[in-house]
Amino acid sequence: MTTIFTRDESADTNGTSLQLYLETATVAAMRAVFGAPDKDAYIDEEAGYTGDEWHFASNDGRVFNVYARWGSELRVGAHGNCTDFAAWLLAETARTVAA
Repeated sequence: MTTIFTRDESADTNGTSLQLYLETATVAAMRAVFGAPDKDAYIDEEAGYTGDEWHFASNDGRVFNVYARWGSELRVGAHGNCTDFAAWLLAETARTVAA
């Protein structure tokens, strides 16, 4: 079965933890591909969280939280291994950079 990832602002990402950093993706590319960040994004400017956050879900029941910290450093939160999601996300955002 092919895994399908979709943006899902209502995905419950409670309990997710930092799994990896997305060194080549940018906030600008995320906004270009996936639109504005989620409305209920976490904001704590003193801790580096500025509200740039997108939630995703997969057709196999996993959830992912992509968020920026300290301006542009993108991170992925999940309940476990998310390398397939990260590969998909980087491919999606790279198309924008190449265009």
